[in-house]
Amino acid sequence: MKKSYSQLQREVVCQLTYGSASVVKPSIVPIERDYRGDPRLCLTSVVFVPSATAQRIHCKVIEHFRKIQPSHHYYPPDTMHITIKNVRTVHAPPLFTDADIEKCRRVFAEVTARHSPFSFELTQVVTFAASVAVVGFCDERLRDLVLDLDRELHKAGVPDNKKYISDSVFFGNVTICRFTAPPSGRLLKVTREMRDAVKATMPVTAINLITCDSVCSSSSCTRIDSFQLSDGQTSTDNKTDEGDA
Repeated sequence: MKKSYSQLQREVVCQLTYGSASVVKPSIVPIERDYRGDPRLCLTSVVFVPSATAQRIHCKVIEHFRKIQPSHHYYPPDTMHITIKNVRTVHAPPLFTDADIEKCRRVFAEVTARHSPFSFELTQVVTFAASVAVVGFCDERLRDLVLDLDRELHKAGVPDNKKYISDSVFFGNVTICRFTAPPSGRLLKVTREMRDAVKATMPVTAINLITCDSVCSSSSCTRIDSFQLSDGQTSTDNKTDEGDA
């Protein structure tokens, strides 16, 4: 029996969880002692978590983790997001130019116009190699969008430079904590206990093209443009409030 896309996503998540013996190692943001004032910038596309959902994650999950290991970097609600398609990973100096940004703007405007909205089902709190995240699952519409963006970005001369565990199975990942040191046994235990602490549906109707640092801090984040998913209509009118961020 053919596996659903959600089942394939869950298998990939299992390969990425803390302690996994996965042979394929994707690109990750390594553990840093302090993320404040990080001069490195990336060029990426994201969907910000709606404020009500972000506040719920903050209260139900982050506050518990902070009491156990307060030294880690915990995401404020207004910075929580899901990356849809990376373009350039964090680096100083940036690995992109203003010309690259304009190429990306054109690609995203063209591609999003031919894809429809979809939703992530946020259902699992998971520990990865250097972070804790709330994982969201969805259907093949995410795969089709990401592959289309990947293909057109490559044609435009701005291919994604990030390494992934799969070239066809993608999932939603709301990072809520980045480690500043190895996680304690207590934190890992509580993460397992809180695996099902978050249940939320997160609609994706538009994608934001942004530049930001490794934790998408408010001071570093520049929103370049917002692109509607609309099956034939596109909007690039420089919105700055998409996703209740």
